[in-house]
Amino acid sequence: YLWQLQQSAARATTANRARVALDAGGPYLELDLGDGHVLKVDFADASLALAVYWVYHPSTNSVFGIMPTGKRVKAHRLLLGPDAPGTTHVNGDMTDNRRGNLRTW
Repeated sequence: YLWQLQQSAARATTANRARVALDAGGPYLELDLGDGHVLKVDFADASLALAVYWVYHPSTNSVFGIMPTGKRVKAHRLLLGPDAPGTTHVNGDMTDNRRGNLRTW
C-alpha cells in the first residue's frame, strides 16, 4: 500500500486523461484512473478535479487524489469540502462523484 502511495505521489504532476461523457443525467467529465476505472465529476467541479492526480484504490473501491503537496484526499471530500458532513454515494459507485450522486447527512 505504501509503495502504491509513493508511486502515485511521484506521478502527481501527471494529469489523468479527461473526456466528456453523457448519460441520462446529462454531460459530465470522466477522468481515466487506469485499469478501466474512471472518476466522474460535474463540469462545475472540472477545474478542481483537473488540478489533482487521481488514483483508484481497488481494495476499498474508492478514489483519492494526490495533491501537489503530496497529501492524499478522497474525491468527495475535495469536491464538497473538508467540513462537509458524512457523505454517501447514492448509486453505490465510489467513482461517481457527481453532485447529484453525493448525499450528505
